[in-house]
Amino acid sequence: MGRLYDLARHGAWRLYETDGVSSSGKHAPKKLEVWDVFEAVDDEFDAVDGEINRLEGEIAGAAQGLVQADTLAQLNATPGTREGQPGRVLQDGNNAGEYRWNGSSWVRIGPLLDARAATADAELVQADVRPPRQIFDGNNPSIVGGAVRSIDGREDSFPNSVYRASNWMIVRPGGKITFTRGPGSGVTSDYGVVFYNALRSFISSAPLPGPWAVRDVPADAVYARFTYNVAVTPSMEVYDADVSAPEDRPRRHGLDQVRARDLDLIGVSLNGVADAGQNVFTLQGSEPGALLVDSGEIDPAHEATWTTSDYLPIRGVLPLFFSNGLSNGPGYGIVYYDVAQQIVGSRDNAIVAGVPYYPPYNAAFVRVTGPNAQMADLTMRVGRAAAGQPGDVNGVAAPQWFGKTAINLGDSISADTNWFGTLCAHWGMTQKLNASRSGRTLVHGLYRADDTTPLEASDFEGVDLCFMLLGTNNSLPIGSLSDGTTAWTFYGHLRRIVEQVLTWQPEIRFVISTLIWRGNQVEFDERNDAIRSVAADYAIPLCDLRVLSGFSELNDEWAMPDRLHPSALGYRRCLLPATKGFLRGIDPVLPA
Repeated sequence: MGRLYDLARHGAWRLYETDGVSSSGKHAPKKLEVWDVFEAVDDEFDAVDGEINRLEGEIAGAAQGLVQADTLAQLNATPGTREGQPGRVLQDGNNAGEYRWNGSSWVRIGPLLDARAATADAELVQADVRPPRQIFDGNNPSIVGGAVRSIDGREDSFPNSVYRASNWMIVRPGGKITFTRGPGSGVTSDYGVVFYNALRSFISSAPLPGPWAVRDVPADAVYARFTYNVAVTPSMEVYDADVSAPEDRPRRHGLDQVRARDLDLIGVSLNGVADAGQNVFTLQGSEPGALLVDSGEIDPAHEATWTTSDYLPIRGVLPLFFSNGLSNGPGYGIVYYDVAQQIVGSRDNAIVAGVPYYPPYNAAFVRVTGPNAQMADLTMRVGRAAAGQPGDVNGVAAPQWFGKTAINLGDSISADTNWFGTLCAHWGMTQKLNASRSGRTLVHGLYRADDTTPLEASDFEGVDLCFMLLGTNNSLPIGSLSDGTTAWTFYGHLRRIVEQVLTWQPEIRFVISTLIWRGNQVEFDERNDAIRSVAADYAIPLCDLRVLSGFSELNDEWAMPDRLHPSALGYRRCLLPATKGFLRGIDPVLPA
């Protein structure tokens, strides 16, 4: 703990500005010095936590006769005394991991196991009183080739081309587990459902279940794995409770899993594959059978030949376009749902390729049904038609930014992740140019992303919106509001960019944004005040992301882990909702 004392006594909380020199004046603690102290505290706790983890793992292993060695050679030199006895190699490169004695040799079964995490899993499921949860989804499985042996729970490479072993699923001790699909023919009794304890040691197994089969979970089980035929993978679902029929199954994408403010962030599919830049959903079938438009339920009479898509998020005000036609027939077709997944509208009979279909204004999800052959390559666009097709052929009112064109100016916040492209897709806009580059300053604010090609008046022809989030990387003197466009100051370069864009395209809607919170840089108060003043001086819209975005020290662990750039979740939960809501409140400039 000497490091903590030195950092505190002679660092952050030293008596004088120069430690030990009273004439240098009293020292006021600085944030960075205080952070160093707490970082050291974290390091000490991590070290203690690691030692506790090691000791608890040894204690837990000792109870099962764990044989522990630093290298695989040392472990092999110590034969096991019973089949299934656990072993562990601590420090031997790729050989490090958990082992089991199979009666004649040590067999590696996986990476080093965190015993405390496994215990936490056990405590979690024992205290879990939530409704049934889906614990395996064949559309997004974690699998290995081969099978899981019922006799000992080990992975078996045979038959590698036909069968797969599932991921490690956390189950409820003493509860039930439900399989919605059968395994497929040909699986022998050597493979099935296998249950494991908190240290992933084999407990017991059960025969591989058929459709909607329910199996009891042993009282000391925390994990389960199973084997299944690759042919049934996309349709296999597993629940940690007795879910005896399709109508009892919990809906996978209800409000408990989808935040309300994400429902209109299209470009991110809940299950179907989405291209965020083009706003396209590939309609992967999640349910065999046809979708009844009057009830929204699946008709099993068509299970063998028809498929229904998953719930896909949409905006009720934006049209839907389909890549090819569907011969649905009376009673089957498209069903629209609100945020609670209650039906708010539907249509049956045929779907025509390229024709816009307008959902009810309060629709948040859509499902589509059709014959398997037609659903196989069907895609759905949200907000605009495919290339070469009109975007609003029926003349139905669309959001004010639908069909418009945009350019954005920025630095690494906009260059590393094209969040503005997703924003454009949400409103049905075309992003003509992302003129952003990592490290960019205001001096090069009117350059393309290559940082060598200046922007020109032709780049802004036909552009309706220019959004600028720029100014973090500048070391310019701040200057004042009275500075002209030639002044080599922060104010001066702001004015130069604004006046040049408005000169090139007088009918453009120029939106200027304040700088978002950044954890380990200087405070941007002066720069943000300058941005606010310039926006007011030119009477252009100000998107105050320093206030609206939500980035702060309270959420930097998940929203901005490096305290410099938003994470994927930070873009989605903070930056996109703030700018999306801001654009909803302003209109494009009306032509003269």
